Amino acid sequence: MTYKTFMRAIMSGVIINAFSSANAAEISPETPDEMQCYITLQGPIEPGDVDLIRSALMNFLTDHPEDSTLFYPNSMNSWRKVCFDSPGGSFEEGVEIAQYLHEERIGSAVASGAQCLSACAVAFMGGTNDTRGDGGTIPFRQLHPLGKLGFHSPFIEVPVRNYTSQIVQLAFEGALSNIALLLERADEMHIQRSLVIEMLATPSNEFSYIETVGDASRWGIAIAPVPARDTLEPASVVNACYNQEAFILDKPQNIFFDASDVIMQTESTRMLGMLSDGFRGELSAPCQITQGQVVLSRLRSGLSVVNRRVKRDQIAA
Repeated sequence: MTYKTFMRAIMSGVIINAFSSANAAEISPETPDEMQCYITLQGPIEPGDVDLIRSALMNFLTDHPEDSTLFYPNSMNSWRKVCFDSPGGSFEEGVEIAQYLHEERIGSAVASGAQCLSACAVAFMGGTNDTRGDGGTIPFRQLHPLGKLGFHSPFIEVPVRNYTSQIVQLAFEGALSNIALLLERADEMHIQRSLVIEMLATPSNEFSYIETVGDASRWGIAIAPVPARDTLEPASVVNACYNQEAFILDKPQNIFFDASDVIMQTESTRMLGMLSDGFRGELSAPCQITQGQVVLSRLRSGLSVVNRRVKRDQIAA
């Protein structure tokens, strides 16, 4: 083992964590019924957990359907999901789990009463599905209205002792390396740069929580499950279109339309809502909502939308 490898091995257990505990994460086939996950990861995230997830999912050879009476955004073609309930842990392993979920097109979820914080939130953001069409891959992340998802910056955690400047520098470089890896893969995994900035700007002793539907939509997180809707209101069409636009452009949008600008139509057994004009230059990007699915012309479609801005402790309907 080279000196550099040896030093990395020493430092790997004491840096780039957001939570420290002797209790390792557990992988369980028992999952919250409402989220319809395959497995649940509970407890602090530690090195090697991505292998535990991979092994556990090998037991599921086929997809199982979700509850048809509820609405699960982006559950097209696949329902494979991992539920998370973790206070955090190894930031590096969180990135590894996120990459695995993205590469294997596996979704992520946080159930009612569960929390997914720090390194867990990073892992959660890897949730991905494949449209198997022109839409390519899309975010497949579902947060229950009564679940908790929180981000903050990784930090260097070391036991109390004397350290040489070389060890401190290696620890610092290791932290930067993992942050760089997350930024490098952010676009591919549909992780908005603004979310990464928000995470890095939040002190490690605080959390930036997903508290509104607007925040969730902008960062590609679906509030789910919610009751399937039989009707579609004009105000919901406006909010859904603007939330989708915020995700695509990665910035909050000032709403200029109101309910009177929406054109409502009934088509067979479903309702459609369209804005009278489009977005951006020459109003070239129209928006159409079909009872929960948003379609922006000539843009990536099928991303999760929600119907109105609510706090996360309210059921979105």
